[in-house]
Amino acid sequence: MTAWLCWRCGAELTDLIFPISRRDECPFCRAELHACRMCKHYAGKRAAWCLEERAEPPRDPELANFCDYLSPRPDAYTAVQESPEDPARTALDARFGEGPKDKPEGDPLDELKRLFDDP
Repeated sequence: MTAWLCWRCGAELTDLIFPISRRDECPFCRAELHACRMCKHYAGKRAAWCLEERAEPPRDPELANFCDYLSPRPDAYTAVQESPEDPARTALDARFGEGPKDKPEGDPLDELKRLFDDP
């Protein structure tokens, strides 16, 4: 049996009944499931977001719609990296250390007082 995953959070949708209703939501993140992001025709990089030529382009691919061509796909969830520079930062940290996190922690006000107070 195929494990269906929520397109937003990746949670397994064990109680999903087909066909997906327009009102179906993920029980974990409350994402609407009858949305383009859950469909096998979804093409996020295209201007119209959909590979099905007969489908009407939606306003927002993450919101529920009335599309009759919706065909759910089990691999709708794709993990998103926190930011594009994370892999480079991880490589630098592995080579040179943690960077700014290596600095000793102290109260900046105490440091200023120590620098500018007369002995």
